[in-house]
Amino acid sequence: MKAMIDYGRLYGTTISNQQFCDFLGLPSRKIGTRMLRTLQVKHNHKQKGRTYDLSSFLEK
Repeated sequence: MKAMIDYGRLYGTTISNQQFCDFLGLPSRKIGTRMLRTLQVKHNHKQKGRTYDLSSFLEK
């Protein structure tokens, strides 16, 4: 997803669900969570305060 590459280049290789939703203009965090799961983005396994690793998108 090009937006993930753009975010990674602008802000760094980690993103929270809230940041993801804000960056893409999504109306709901649930939508963001589903999208991140669908993209199979690696995360830090926490429930609260979870961050996702975008480095795999930047390597392509």
